[in-house]
Amino acid sequence: MRATRAEIDLSAIQYNLVQVRKKVGPNVRVLGVVKANAYGHGLVATAQAALDAGVEYFGVAFVEEGLELRKHTDRPILVFSPPLEDSLESFVRFGLDATITSLETAYSLDAVARGAGKKVRVQVNVDTGMGRLGFFAKDAVEAVRTISRLDMLSLAGVYSHFATSDEYNKEFARRQLTAFRHVVESVKDIGLGSLIFHIANSGAVLDLADSYFDMVRPGIMVYGYYPSDETSESVNIKPALSLRSVVTQMKTFSQGTSVSYGRRYFTRRNTRVAVIPIGYGDGFTRMFTGKASVLIRGKRFPVVGTITMDHIMCDVGNDFDIQTGDDVTLIGQDGDDRITARDLCINLGTIPYEVLCMLNSRIPRVYNISVPAPREEVAK
Repeated sequence: MRATRAEIDLSAIQYNLVQVRKKVGPNVRVLGVVKANAYGHGLVATAQAALDAGVEYFGVAFVEEGLELRKHTDRPILVFSPPLEDSLESFVRFGLDATITSLETAYSLDAVARGAGKKVRVQVNVDTGMGRLGFFAKDAVEAVRTISRLDMLSLAGVYSHFATSDEYNKEFARRQLTAFRHVVESVKDIGLGSLIFHIANSGAVLDLADSYFDMVRPGIMVYGYYPSDETSESVNIKPALSLRSVVTQMKTFSQGTSVSYGRRYFTRRNTRVAVIPIGYGDGFTRMFTGKASVLIRGKRFPVVGTITMDHIMCDVGNDFDIQTGDDVTLIGQDGDDRITARDLCINLGTIPYEVLCMLNSRIPRVYNISVPAPREEVAK
């Protein structure tokens, strides 16, 4: 196995889901968001851990993710992106919940389902202010009514998405919540039976208890990160991913020697440089050049020189304890020090979501042997 690896603590994922369950209560379903390869943690293993923690639903971005996940579970899977014409049959055949954002899609899906002789579950997406997908709130109730009359579509839910639930100022989020609540009440008046209504993402799980409705959709918090510095930390969570590698070579340079492409870094003294086999080809972006650090033997050292496709270099000074073969931590704990995805994202002016999702499939995922979360704890 390659020396560079992402170590995934599945027990941390389970712990985080149990904490979400405790927060929202036993009567609210939990949808585990596992899109984008489970935020870089690995779709299948993460989903299995989530199942062991009692997750009732899964959410993915695209039909391809849903098809891969369907091989491993019969739990409901909601595909957030609306189906394209060439994927309609897959929703019907493999029992994926299709997001409906237009009547044209609803009619097409109904026709495909009719041809297959099999009903398909759908959920209606409502744009309450996100400005992305979905029916506008003013049109949503009539759209739900129309869709409910299509014989081969089984209406399972109605949902929306917050735009600012991770911000300190929740004014706009509350406006969205009011709009969604109006849609929910109006749809219930139609009398369509038992539907799942949901809008709460991680920020809302933390700070907007009146947004839980029938189901919540925790995303980034499942993986151990709060969505921003402006939310509360009302749910205790643990990061699940550590990114590690090894020192493949130690080199000694004299003062004034350039390191890596473009000669953007010159040694400031006689120094030792560790070469580590990870680079932008793995998703450790060139934008970290001059901004990242690593931990070796519990000590922090700067990444120096331009990050290359396959390697980074770290200036360890005159620390002669550092040797070829030593473990290197890029994300995670080493001794008393820790580097988090949030630390890295601050250096880039981005968010932990992006840092985690950048870690691509060239990095093998290594999973701990996880003990399923106790069912009695999940139910509390």
